[in-house]
Amino acid sequence: MSTARILEEEQPSPVPYARVKRLADGSARKPAPARARTGVAERLARRLSADAACGCLLWCGSVNRKGYGQISATGGGAPLLAHRAAWEIHRGAIPDGMCVLHRCDRPACCNPDHLFLGTKADNNADMIAKGRDRQRPLLGESNPQAKLTREQVIEILASGESAAALARRFGVSASTAKDVRAGKTWRTP
Repeated sequence: MSTARILEEEQPSPVPYARVKRLADGSARKPAPARARTGVAERLARRLSADAACGCLLWCGSVNRKGYGQISATGGGAPLLAHRAAWEIHRGAIPDGMCVLHRCDRPACCNPDHLFLGTKADNNADMIAKGRDRQRPLLGESNPQAKLTREQVIEILASGESAAALARRFGVSASTAKDVRAGKTWRTP
């Protein structure tokens, strides 16, 4: 969606004509006044919640299967991705072929300061650098989501303690300790 379409929607649309409802006895009842539709920017702002710990403005409305916020466009059509709508409202039009990427790696974040423009190649490079590539995941300590160090894995493999005791000692779940022992994770310490 172009910036022009989003900015056009900033002006509330006129209240639609309301039909008079006829009751069973044939008398007419005055309808409740219809509400004017609000623009995308106002609806976006109402659905954001601040995360003080990291500064994210998280979308608290509908999300797609990948966790990205989606907001309906005034006038119907396909839903807009909330972070792209936030970019257009605060920074302007998104050039053709460009993606709006997250510095914070939170798909629900709509904070314009956490967003930046890049090509699909930039998006893929960012994904690989942050260890989110399912074909080539970063292994061991090079994965930013790793909970254990190489030394801790060696201790787990050498230990005779229960998985629950190891979990408490290293601050992970018992299933993580079991997976290390079974060779499902950290295959080569």
